[in-house]
Amino acid sequence: MMLTKTRIVQLLLMLVLLIGLVVWQTYSKEKTLVVQTLKITQIQRCDDVKECQLDANSEYWIKIDEDPIKAEQWINFTLQHKNKEMQVLSAKIVGKNMYMGEIKLDFKENANKDWKAKVILAACTMPMMRWSLQIQVKGEYQPETLMFDFNIQH
Repeated sequence: MMLTKTRIVQLLLMLVLLIGLVVWQTYSKEKTLVVQTLKITQIQRCDDVKECQLDANSEYWIKIDEDPIKAEQWINFTLQHKNKEMQVLSAKIVGKNMYMGEIKLDFKENANKDWKAKVILAACTMPMMRWSLQIQVKGEYQPETLMFDFNIQH
C-alpha cells in the first residue's frame, strides 16, 4: 500500500493535533504540588499503665480502660489532646514481634472532644504479644503520626 499525498497530509495534521494537545495540557493548567509532611513523634511504651502520654512535652494522651490488656477481650482506647482541637485521620494497630496484619480502628469524637475507639485483638501463640497503635492526627499545625506500643497477655 502506497502513501498518497492526501494520506500523508492527514497523518501530519493528526500528529500536529496530538502535539498541540500535549503542549496545551502541560502548560495550560496551574501546577500545584501539595506535599504533606508527617511529623512522627517518638514511640511511647504504654505497659502496665492506664494513661500514657507520648512524652513530658506532648499534647497527646492515650487512655486504655483495661489493665492488664488481654487478648480476645474488648479494649477501649481514648485519645485526648491538650487543647481539644484535633482530628483523627486514620488509626491502625500492627503487631511488633509477629506479623498479624493491620487492624483498622475507627476513632469517633464524643461530646468532651475526646476520641474513642474499641477493638478486640486476636490471641497468638506467644504468651505476650507486642502491638503498636499508630494514629494519624491533624492538630493545630501539620499532620502527625502518634505511636503507642503496648503488650497483650494471652
